[in-house]
Amino acid sequence: MKKLKYIAMAFAALLLASCMGDGYADSVGEKDYTGPAIGNNKLEATNVITISELKEKYATQIERGLYKQVDEDIKILGIVTGNDLGGNLYNQICLQDKTGGILVCIGKSGLYGELPVGQQVLIDCKGLYIGGYGKQAELGGVYTNTNKGSQSIGKVDRYVWEKHYKIIGEADEAKAEAMVEVFDQTKIKDADYLKSCSGKLMRIEGVTFADAGKKVFAATADKDNANCVNRGFSGISTNNLVIRTSAYAKFANALLPEGIQSVTGIFTRYAGSKNDTWQILIRTIDDVQLLKGTEQCPYTVEEALKLINDGKTTDAMVYTEGVICSEPKVNLQYGNAEFYISVDGKGMNADGTGDPAKTIKVFRNYYLNNEKYTEANKDLIKKGQKVVICGKLILYLGVTPEIDSGNYIVSIK
Repeated sequence: MKKLKYIAMAFAALLLASCMGDGYADSVGEKDYTGPAIGNNKLEATNVITISELKEKYATQIERGLYKQVDEDIKILGIVTGNDLGGNLYNQICLQDKTGGILVCIGKSGLYGELPVGQQVLIDCKGLYIGGYGKQAELGGVYTNTNKGSQSIGKVDRYVWEKHYKIIGEADEAKAEAMVEVFDQTKIKDADYLKSCSGKLMRIEGVTFADAGKKVFAATADKDNANCVNRGFSGISTNNLVIRTSAYAKFANALLPEGIQSVTGIFTRYAGSKNDTWQILIRTIDDVQLLKGTEQCPYTVEEALKLINDGKTTDAMVYTEGVICSEPKVNLQYGNAEFYISVDGKGMNADGTGDPAKTIKVFRNYYLNNEKYTEANKDLIKKGQKVVICGKLILYLGVTPEIDSGNYIVSIK
């Protein structure tokens, strides 16, 4: 039933505009096609190589901005991590396996209907073309610039494409989410990192837009010859990294958000004459989120518990919001207090301990502004108050979810 739904969505999809300059030659043979409605179910998963191996085979073409037709009987198998749902990846999907990612360029719109994020896909590479656009690996066809008479890697004819792919199983977006890697900003100029990670679904955390609250993602007046706009992050040179958005993306006119952000997208590269630049292609506006665990956007107790139980905590001081669900025990000798917090102020056991599935123990807490508790303020902290705590999340002795000593209250309501 899901496949029928995706097919219907594909036929109903609106024609999106391209992040491509003028002069693109239309594909031929469209009127004569009488093949299958969606994909080639006759394909078998034989001679499958990894995406990394595929890119290594054609490294010369990718690095030099050339292209070549694949003449070997080889296939790749991966998960769709990006498509044209948000209008920013026009005529493209991003395919990724455990070794790397690659852009697949297809002369067809509404790809998100039949190839949603999380869909596993088998691609028969023989007969397709592979090459590099600004050293970014792309699989597809040949692009002809009719104005200049030049050719480069481009989109495969939509009907040729139908013979080259097979949908495997049902789409599961969680499979794509599981592939997200956190971008290592210390390697922003690392050539090997750039080469190996370009084409992957990644996330950069703790960034702020340089023009937050002032400009939109892609104003028509700002677009370049490819109908796209680059925006930068504060403190990061646009020579090294940009967020690149089509002027025709559905979120093009959305204001760049303020605050510390977590930005997920397809991390591509563009190597020009002077710079080799990371370009983040966000898929939909939902790829841009306020970074969790900050004072502006603290974790809920539920979110903090998941981090703790999944073993994803760090030594960083993060912010967690909850309701005090036990009577605070204030120690005036040391100027600290202990109590539990939960989402709704509930979750305490009869013996006075918190339910580890619902509560977090706040250990040796300090008052507002990291001040010690005194006779003057010890009664100002009470059960039922909503508080934001800044501190390290830990699983004490592998049993008790806890905000470690050295934490303090940021706000009380």
